Amino acid sequence: MNMQFFVPISGFCICLLLLVNIKKQTNKANIFLVFYLILINIFNLIVYACMYSTNKYVVAVGAIHFSPLFILSGPMLFFYVRSLLNDNPKLKRIDLLHFIPAVLHLINNFNYYLIPFDVKVGFAEKIISDRSLMLNFEPVLFSGTTVHLLRSIIALVYVFICAVMVYKHYKKNGLIGVVQYKLIIRWLVVLLIFSISMHISVLYNMAKLLFYWNFNAPINMTPWVVFFISIFSLIILNLAIFFFPNILFGLPQFDYIFKAETIYNSKIVSNFNTNTLTSSENLLVLRRKIENYEASFPYLSGDFNLQMMSKSLGMPTYHISYYLSEDLNTDFDSWITKARIKYVMMLVDNKSDQELDIDSLCNRFQFLSTPAFVKAFKQFTDKYPAEYVESCKS
Repeated sequence: MNMQFFVPISGFCICLLLLVNIKKQTNKANIFLVFYLILINIFNLIVYACMYSTNKYVVAVGAIHFSPLFILSGPMLFFYVRSLLNDNPKLKRIDLLHFIPAVLHLINNFNYYLIPFDVKVGFAEKIISDRSLMLNFEPVLFSGTTVHLLRSIIALVYVFICAVMVYKHYKKNGLIGVVQYKLIIRWLVVLLIFSISMHISVLYNMAKLLFYWNFNAPINMTPWVVFFISIFSLIILNLAIFFFPNILFGLPQFDYIFKAETIYNSKIVSNFNTNTLTSSENLLVLRRKIENYEASFPYLSGDFNLQMMSKSLGMPTYHISYYLSEDLNTDFDSWITKARIKYVMMLVDNKSDQELDIDSLCNRFQFLSTPAFVKAFKQFTDKYPAEYVESCKS
């Protein structure tokens, strides 16, 4: 049963890694994904503490204290899927209703929270000797059997709701041309399939345990295949994001208005507004807006950064990151380096800076060093700066 312990612990480490790497230019919906992963790993630790651990302190802390948190796994998954498809991570007041089951579960455990820790340790020793006693934690509102079944049922209901939401979205839009959209749909399919398999396995395990099995049996276990389906699904859920790294950008959509006039198919489009970036035409609008912005040379400022660009364009940073990754196959740092080198080339071509003072250019554009500038220039033009100047003179 060590897998029931080490897999969730590994999952927590992965969640910590995700938290560190979720930056401002990624979709804020990702925070719901991290919470979801944390909560399903917490639940598996609760199962380990209730059914398999022989450490009285692990059982005393893990069996009851954190069980209300698992009820939130369903809402977190729902918020994530909805935010990802709508490109809007903000919660509404009505979303508070999703927290009611967790609050009721918290109230149900209230008596256990109030007893001294040494009493909890004594109760844990009894659980270790007779696992059926885990149901006798003096619940306030619902019996132990009801609680154990409801928390798995609620989680499973939310997964099915999310599946319906993805299906309706797919039915409405299909697998349209934007690569990122296809990636998002595939990612959600994987996420929901393995979530369903894990929750069904857990519910099956819990139902058989409560109604058919002998708690005092040496091993309280479903058929091994069900146990391994549950553990395998949890492993996939923890690792799957590494196979879909671009989903951190989300599905860029225009939920804001282009205030500036934008060239679009040789026409002037003012105040362009649409709810979804799901076609090559809409992507072209985004491309034109960024190209027009680039033509104003904003990157000549040495402290120019992605946040400044986002503020000037009135666009979220992760939309800009998406465009650079999707349309230009680059990132912000590479894009700004290329733009600055193109500007230097323009100066030379216009004979504005034939001497090409490399040191002053490095200071102006905040390159790490002169060799770094020379290397970047060579990579982009296939010539060293001095060679390019000579070629322009001839």
